[in-house]
Amino acid sequence: MRPTAHRLVLGLLWLVVTPALALTACAECEKDFDCPGTKVCNTGEGQCEAFVCDEDQDCPPATRCKSNRCRGESPEPVSTADAFVLGAAVSGPVDLGVFNPPD
Repeated sequence: MRPTAHRLVLGLLWLVVTPALALTACAECEKDFDCPGTKVCNTGEGQCEAFVCDEDQDCPPATRCKSNRCRGESPEPVSTADAFVLGAAVSGPVDLGVFNPPD
């Protein structure tokens, strides 16, 4: 082969091989079984990641499982009407069970 033909062949190979490698490098996984060991597939990103949770019971209290992440729950706000009804239902002093240690 002449040097110019050799460069042409190498250039064509580069144009064919480089995009093919880029396409295969983007998607590490499509399903959990594509990942090694106990990792799971984040299908949105196509990346394998450590297993965190599958359901709410896998997370600490006051958090919920969503997309392999334990996320904190925001407390529901108490409306003024609910507080008024609660206050109206209580009559007299209420023992809230607070422990006060002796002095």
